[in-house]
Amino acid sequence: MQMKKQMTRHAWDRWLERFDEFDLDAELAAAIPWGGQKHGDESWLAPCGAVFIVSGSNVRTVLTRTQALANMQQFVRGAILDDLPIAVVPRPVDESVEMEPAEEEFSEARLKQIATEHALKHSWKSKHAKAELREAGFDPADPKQREIYRDAYFAERRRLIGTATSKINCSPIR
Repeated sequence: MQMKKQMTRHAWDRWLERFDEFDLDAELAAAIPWGGQKHGDESWLAPCGAVFIVSGSNVRTVLTRTQALANMQQFVRGAILDDLPIAVVPRPVDESVEMEPAEEEFSEARLKQIATEHALKHSWKSKHAKAELREAGFDPADPKQREIYRDAYFAERRRLIGTATSKINCSPIR
């Protein structure tokens, strides 16, 4: 690495947690560019297996090689899903959902609908998704509502990933 990088407190804590037995300065000096991250951050692989996530002149965090690979794979899966045209198929309305008890203070069906819409365009933890939930009259901090939203969101993400992987031609090499 050409110039001295500054370790953030978080990166220092992760280094001590995962790679304390190695010399930080020597590993940082021997690190080479490796892969990439979201938002323009760089990944630097050290000989000990540490991956430094560098933003400008700051080391933001230190990952294991396995963690960094999983992070990059998740980024690639997201990019594949973003590039695929997704046909919006109208879902049949379940009659039992419309017959909710009167004491229910929020519409579970509407919450599930918002979650499936967010699965196409937002992270379930994003500020934008939480703001949309609040605008629709839901409380993202309510445990019951959060559980319903999260379950519907990830069910839709699993469905989308299954659709995306089935569209990719995976014929064996002969």
